[in-house]
Amino acid sequence: MFFKADNHRRNIFLLLFLVFIFVFFTKKIAFPNGSINFDEPVYIYQAETYASGRIYNEIPTPQENFKQWFIVDNDGKRFGKYPFGASILYTIGILINNLDIILPILAVLNIYLIYLLASYFFTEKESLGIAFLSFFNPFFILHSSFFLSRP
Repeated sequence: MFFKADNHRRNIFLLLFLVFIFVFFTKKIAFPNGSINFDEPVYIYQAETYASGRIYNEIPTPQENFKQWFIVDNDGKRFGKYPFGASILYTIGILINNLDIILPILAVLNIYLIYLLASYFFTEKESLGIAFLSFFNPFFILHSSFFLSRP
């Protein structure tokens, strides 16, 4: 049987592998150039800034030609307006020169955390089912394919 106790560890690893593959190819095929959201480039801009060892950049000249939405110019410094949490995670991808791998890893971690939380309250079979249902939620797949701060 699929949910047999001795196969339980194999089932959760299979689920996590499927999450990784599915989110990786959703990002690559459905959204190869990112979303149409203006927030996503700001997170990548912040991550590139952090990867270069800075927390802000100098404003390029002429300033009018380089205006971007949601990037703040203040006192000769240019920085993103969002908190640094998600950008620091994306910085890891920039430092290893593979930004595309970060989103599937975060999706796997999210599903595994959902599984761990469910296993605290439910049986192994039920918690694995909850993790499967969370993975097959279309909103989970879409949000896991964007460089935004929400899971």
